[in-house]
Amino acid sequence: MKTQPIKSQTPAEMLLRKGIQPTLQRLRVLEDLRARRDHPTVEDIYRELKPRIPTLSKATVYNTLSLFAAKGLVRELSIEDRELRYDSVTEDHGHFKCMACGSIHDFGFSFESLEIRGLEGFAVVDERLFFKGICPVCRGQETGGAEMELGLAEAETGLAEMKKADRG
Repeated sequence: MKTQPIKSQTPAEMLLRKGIQPTLQRLRVLEDLRARRDHPTVEDIYRELKPRIPTLSKATVYNTLSLFAAKGLVRELSIEDRELRYDSVTEDHGHFKCMACGSIHDFGFSFESLEIRGLEGFAVVDERLFFKGICPVCRGQETGGAEMELGLAEAETGLAEMKKADRG
């Protein structure tokens, strides 16, 4: 039996395939998340949906997203301490967070192409790749550009020192 590609499935079909009963709240949370590329928090989704679903609570949004993550329908991202975000793209990809504006960008890569040393004998249960720095928009801004370039230079220096320490 051939399955439909995930992108062509309706939200209700996606939920049912994962064994999740489609309710109004679950459908709206999934639709909102799939329509976004900003990797929203529970608060972001709650603020977006509350005007359309007056009975919606933050707890419902949180519990719904936790269920979706447990079933592999979404990915949880903890790029920063105390900040849990969600991503509807579950295929392998990395994330870049701009330290100036806070935006999070997806980028493609392959875990198979990475050369990883020092984990022999370890059981890896999750693979994530995150970078932090300054995005092209913020690097090009005229106001504050010099400060951001200085921050980027400090970050690059710190990264070089960490790599040097790993080798030595």
